[in-house]
Amino acid sequence: ETRSLAPMLQALTQGLLGRLASIGPRGGSLAEPVRNETAFLSVALALLDPSFKPPAEVRSLVEADLAKIADHKGLTFSHALSSEVCVQSNGSSGRCYHEDFSQYVPRGHYTQSEALQRYFRASMWLGRIGHRFKYPDEVLQSALLLEGLKSATCRYDGKDVTAAELRDRIDRVL
Repeated sequence: ETRSLAPMLQALTQGLLGRLASIGPRGGSLAEPVRNETAFLSVALALLDPSFKPPAEVRSLVEADLAKIADHKGLTFSHALSSEVCVQSNGSSGRCYHEDFSQYVPRGHYTQSEALQRYFRASMWLGRIGHRFKYPDEVLQSALLLEGLKSATCRYDGKDVTAAELRDRIDRVL
C-alpha cells in the first residue's frame, strides 16, 4: 500500500488537480464547482503528503476539513464540499455537504506507520465522499472530475500516464 497504492493515488490526485487548474475562466456557473473540486482533491493530497500546500483560494476550506479529520469531529458539514453560503453561515444555511469525520481514525494494520495512516485517511476521504447529483453545481463538479479522469496526464514512476490508466491500475491492485 505504501510502496504502490499511495504513490499511484498521489500521482492520480495531482494529475486531476493539475487538469482542474488548467480549466479556463472560473466565473459564473463553474466558480463553485471548480472551487469545491479543487478543495476536495487538495484535502486528499494534504492527507497523503503533509508538505502539500493547497491553492490559496481553497486553503482555508482544506485546513478546516483537515482539522475536522484530525479531531474526529463526527457528523458535521464539510467546508470543502459545501456551498459558500453554508460555509459563511457555519453550516446553518445554504447547501451543506455533511460528512462523518469520526470515520478517519486509522484502524487495523493502518495504525502501524505514519505512511499507512496517511494512506488510510486519504483513501477514506476519496472513497467516502460522494459526488452527488442533487444540485446543478454538484452535477458540474462531478462532470469536472469525469473530464479530468478522461483527459488528465499524471506523472507516475518517471512516466506520463493518463488518469484513466492510473485509475485502472489502482482498481486492478485493489
